[in-house]
Amino acid sequence: MGAEHAPQGLDRLDQWARAGGSARITQIGQQIGRDLNVFGPGTGPAPTALYGLPDAPVELVGRTEQVDVLLHLLEPAGTTPVAVVAGLAGVGKSALALTVAQRAAQQGWFPGGVLFVSLNGYAPSGQVSPGQAVATLLRALGIRDADLPPTYEEHLALYRSELAGRAAAGQRVLVVADDAGDVAQVRPLVPAGGGGHRLLVTSRHGLVAPDFPARLVDLDELSGDAATELITGTLLRTRPADPRPERDRAALAEIATYCGRLPLALTVVAARLAGDPGLSPTTLAEQLADTRTRLAALHFEGPAGGLPVGVRAAFDLSYRCLSPDEARLLRLLTVNPGPDCATFTATVLDREPEWDTRVLVEGLRGRRPKDVRELLAALATASLVTEQPVGSGRWRMHDLVRLYAAEQGEREAEADGRAAALDRLLEYLYGATRQAVFQLKVQSGRAALAWLDRERATVVASVALADAEGRTEQVVRLATALLPYLDDWRHIEESLDLAGRALAGARLLGDQGYASAALLYLGQTHTEIRAFARAAAYLEEAAVGFGEQGDAGGEGTALASLGCILAIQGRMEEAVTMLERGSERLRESWYRPGEVSALVNLGLVLAQLGRFSEAMEAQERAAGLSQEIGDKAGEATLYRNLGLCLLEMGRLEEAREALEHSLGMWRELGHRHGEGLALSALGLILQGQELYEEAAAAHRQATALLLEVGDEHRAELSAHEIVAALALAAARPGPLRRAWRRLLRPFKRSGGGTAPPPEPPPRP
Repeated sequence: MGAEHAPQGLDRLDQWARAGGSARITQIGQQIGRDLNVFGPGTGPAPTALYGLPDAPVELVGRTEQVDVLLHLLEPAGTTPVAVVAGLAGVGKSALALTVAQRAAQQGWFPGGVLFVSLNGYAPSGQVSPGQAVATLLRALGIRDADLPPTYEEHLALYRSELAGRAAAGQRVLVVADDAGDVAQVRPLVPAGGGGHRLLVTSRHGLVAPDFPARLVDLDELSGDAATELITGTLLRTRPADPRPERDRAALAEIATYCGRLPLALTVVAARLAGDPGLSPTTLAEQLADTRTRLAALHFEGPAGGLPVGVRAAFDLSYRCLSPDEARLLRLLTVNPGPDCATFTATVLDREPEWDTRVLVEGLRGRRPKDVRELLAALATASLVTEQPVGSGRWRMHDLVRLYAAEQGEREAEADGRAAALDRLLEYLYGATRQAVFQLKVQSGRAALAWLDRERATVVASVALADAEGRTEQVVRLATALLPYLDDWRHIEESLDLAGRALAGARLLGDQGYASAALLYLGQTHTEIRAFARAAAYLEEAAVGFGEQGDAGGEGTALASLGCILAIQGRMEEAVTMLERGSERLRESWYRPGEVSALVNLGLVLAQLGRFSEAMEAQERAAGLSQEIGDKAGEATLYRNLGLCLLEMGRLEEAREALEHSLGMWRELGHRHGEGLALSALGLILQGQELYEEAAAAHRQATALLLEVGDEHRAELSAHEIVAALALAAARPGPLRRAWRRLLRPFKRSGGGTAPPPEPPPRP
């Protein structure tokens, strides 16, 4: 009686091992949620099961790298006695181990035998004990029950003696120990004294101990293509003429994504499709799209009398092995809606932390409670979360594990204090975001920028979660806190989304101040996407709202932003009037960063009108204020626009010096958009100096950076300047002229340069 082919995603199926002679040893392994029976003795002549491996998958998909690593560890020249394949339930650990073991046996690397034992490490009925495992292996080696000594210690000594004898005879042995729950289960199975024997273990835990010399091989979910291939291959082996793999490949790829590319889930959906030839992959994808019912859909009952298979049942076994504190933290981690979770954020979810609001950003690294880190590490060891990258203090959860943990969290919501955990999370993110944005604006802190870059997705998702939960005040506060960063660093879609939520929430609350701020952000963001009519409408309403409240800083910022729109539209005299009104109101408010920006833009517009003395006066006032308040970003913008003013005045050397200074400051700040704008302006000055090759290089760099941050309009302007510089270089006589003409061929358009438009000032 032979074994059925095991699907790649199932860690254990009924496992059979033929014995010699007329006797047979039957190993009844555990499938999800079933018990493991203790193996009974054979009868008659002493049986052996030296090559009693269950069948491996017909084809192992997407694991080439891991197969190569394990084969390298098992080869005769290897020196590592133990390898542990660790990973999430259903990730295909057993399939990988069995495939590798069978290939090693086919290579003739283990003439002494390839032994298999299922350790049932996570079954509710209990693990196979080390003594039971050793006895099972002794029987496989041909030791009769009647010859087994009475105690476990004697069993272990006999096991080691048998392996030593085979080592002396050059008969290397491979032991495959499947589904180990902990180191204690497999430590006695480690081959002693060398001899070339190997132990290959699979476990949901990364098995590590001082006296356990194992090499860990972590197994993650499949790639997108491999996941789709696993579904189609499994389906076609069952129904070779099935048209769905070819006809509905896009829907199958979508299904693979909903399965989190987890082999167990993929084989379940393949079984569902095979069992129902009329089931459309599109329909199944629609079922799986609903996160509330996805785990229920990833379940297969099979025929009557068969064993059910499901993702939820597989995760149940891992979840039951957690300590109460570990299980509670796993549940609370799903309160965080972001794609990952920092260690300190996990602490906030777990309990009310002790923090100093003055060091919410820069002080976090030194204030991570040790015990929470240890709980997270325990969850990572259990393959329920991963630290990515290792040592970063940022933890991710597989999509299906997250759904499972959220289900458990809803059941234990009251006991866990789930609502209070969300309150703590939103309050922490609000305070930390405000501080980070302040540091970024005033101190230009790299730590603050790094924190905002890391946590942006979490903060944006938290605003959406608070909105869905009806927490309107928290929506408005948190969205408004993040908007300056989103706008300055050109996260356009997120800026529009959060500003819209903030405006709706502020109007619902009747808070004119927050409503005016949201209108201001909407106006400035619409300016960036060149929707000038809508931008002007938002800004005009914001200016009125701020004015009615007596908020001079907000009103001045809105007026100055309107001035920028007028300048972009070529209405220069009106732009000067509006920028002067804005800068005056900003001066009255003592909001110096906004005043600096308004003066810088005013100077640029005045220079384009040929009013150079007034332009330089505005730039000098801006320079003094910028240095006074330490606004590095404002100072970098100032030097950029000063260079453009000097370019208009024909003072090219001074203009170049100013632009190079601006470029250095933007690079020091790590601001890619500012760097791109400075390079574009520098290219214009280099063209003015007839340094066309250098000008084209500057514009090329500028175009790449501006495209990188999504500023397609300014990138297009800079690309036009490449054409202009190449055209001017091509007009030179001699060999250089011919070379530049060749470079010019790919470009379809030409055009001259214009000074980049002014930018809206920052918000107060």
